[in-house]
Amino acid sequence: MRDLRNVMLATSVALSAALLSTTVLMPSSTAFAQAQPAPQPVEIEGEIQGFRTLNVGTPLEVKQLKVMGVWVNILPPTSISLGTSITSVSGDLTIADLMSIKPIPGFDKGPGFIGGTGIVTGTSDQFGNVMAETIFADTAENVLLGTVRNNIGTGDNTTFDIEGSPVVLLPSSATGDSYPPMPKNANGTHPLFDARYKGKPLMNAYGFAIKPSTIPVGTFIAAEGYLSKSLGKFLAFSIEADAGELVNKDSPAISIQRAQCRERDANTIDLEVRGSIYNPTVTPPTAGATGAVGIFKPATTKGAANTNYGTEQAVADVDQFGIYDFDARIATTQGCPLKVRAQYAVNGRTYMAPMTDVEIRID
Repeated sequence: MRDLRNVMLATSVALSAALLSTTVLMPSSTAFAQAQPAPQPVEIEGEIQGFRTLNVGTPLEVKQLKVMGVWVNILPPTSISLGTSITSVSGDLTIADLMSIKPIPGFDKGPGFIGGTGIVTGTSDQFGNVMAETIFADTAENVLLGTVRNNIGTGDNTTFDIEGSPVVLLPSSATGDSYPPMPKNANGTHPLFDARYKGKPLMNAYGFAIKPSTIPVGTFIAAEGYLSKSLGKFLAFSIEADAGELVNKDSPAISIQRAQCRERDANTIDLEVRGSIYNPTVTPPTAGATGAVGIFKPATTKGAANTNYGTEQAVADVDQFGIYDFDARIATTQGCPLKVRAQYAVNGRTYMAPMTDVEIRID
């Protein structure tokens, strides 16, 4: 089980005694003279049922999320604490994003994330206050695995379907395109774009972007998103295909496909980062790619140094690809990183994987 003394200290600073008094009955002074039990770990996954703000507009204002019948305190960022880490499939969210009642395009529930799925990790004190360390908000968590039956990306009758289910890959920006393309609003924005739940580039099995129109019929494919009954389509934020032409086929690259961390104690973490490398200069082209991959936590302030966790040798796979699996027990008093990156050097030049969220696990 994790040592939660640092978490307890952070939450104690973030929530003043006055704030706690608005949500719980304070015990007698005699009770405070006694040793207080440490907060216990909490992990909740279930339906997002609502949001509320207590003591609106006052210095004691606190915002809460209801998941599986439990009201959870959302800790705001302060000068000494980052507060609750809030994410969706799109990445980081603000508290306002999480609590927004703006409809998510094609999501049949709502408003906003209400009716979707929330995953909360944090602590619960002796008074029953749940303090969120992390919150992940999703819609329906639908997955579609199967074979591409139609892929027509141009013309009047565009279609992209998996086993007969029409699929649309959501746009990644307000003015970006979906796949298959669909008409945009008069101002050039896409009607399916929402910054809280946006699409990602279509990837191959190694985590590199491919051109959707080049995916052959008969290709095995996996899509994640939600089925919109109102639109009659599966709206995907992520699609991975076994075949297709790389978007940047002439440039080396590195990906992170999974990053996971466990805090073993106050001074030790177990960090695992998996991904792939691509090297178009490999000869022969079928030899696979190899090389050293460095894993690090990016500096959070300008001018500060990155935190390097170590290196791992990538193993050659098919064609010009290689795979790596960095798995190490690391001595640190900083706990698990929220984000990591990976780097790979080819012919004197270093290539970086995008910043990737780390899945924090509780033993």
